[in-house]
Amino acid sequence: MTLITIARNASGAVESLRAQRHAGYAPAGEDIVCAAISALMQTAAIAVERLGGFVEIREQPAKAEAALTGTMSHGARAEGETVLAAIADGLRAIRESYPDYLSIREV
Repeated sequence: MTLITIARNASGAVESLRAQRHAGYAPAGEDIVCAAISALMQTAAIAVERLGGFVEIREQPAKAEAALTGTMSHGARAEGETVLAAIADGLRAIRESYPDYLSIREV
């Protein structure tokens, strides 16, 4: 099961997303749940990187993280929060369809 961690800042805005482990829906390379999660996490990573935030993508072990950092401008941070909130909504939608393969923890 893939574990998604959604971290929020003191004002409640999403400041980071982390995905860990494979979903286990199907064999590697055929897993539609992993593919959907991966597509959203890669989109989050691209957006956050363009805005100057932290990005880490590792294939083995399965792990991806996109986080807004303290070095971002106020405008870039606001854009990043909007993007990460939308990605988090997409991940929640996947969880609704595949609850046995995706778990979301909000901190």
